[in-house]
Amino acid sequence: MFAAGWDVPLIRFDGDEWQEVDIIGQGDQAGPERRMVSVGGSPEYLWVGTWGQGLFRYDGKRWERFTSRDKLGDNHCERLVGAPGGKVLVYYDLAGVDWYDGRRWRYYNDQNGLLDTAIWAMTIDQQGRPWVATEERSLACLMGKRWHTALTNKPIGSMAVHPDGTLWLADWGGQVTVLRVK
Repeated sequence: MFAAGWDVPLIRFDGDEWQEVDIIGQGDQAGPERRMVSVGGSPEYLWVGTWGQGLFRYDGKRWERFTSRDKLGDNHCERLVGAPGGKVLVYYDLAGVDWYDGRRWRYYNDQNGLLDTAIWAMTIDQQGRPWVATEERSLACLMGKRWHTALTNKPIGSMAVHPDGTLWLADWGGQVTVLRVK
């Protein structure tokens, strides 16, 4: 089991105790570049987002690093969600999202498909499609290479996919909406 948080390194529970995992290779140096801010998984990989050092992928044996040099939109990962097939959706604070479909990276922002880059919630559905909800009350799903967007009554603060494939949305007003997606 792995855990991470703001201003703390990545830690792993080995069955007896928690131990720090040095994926960046800087030993005990502290600083903002060592912040592990998000952890997400898929059956194939553990994904770890950092604040300043990009994104890391762990396959159970080795760590692989992705940065803006690898065509990521930013090196400051705020949130991420993984899915089967090695897919991952990564959010950068007010800078858009990166989508890795298991083969290549694609960066999206308000210049190429999203209505807004202030993402409040995100998930990946059972068909492997990323969904995002933004501060400006938009709900968008990437289908192929194009985002399909709808406006909502209130900003969505949380979303999840149920095992039956429905998309559950919770808005800031306390209302829950269930969508059947195809």
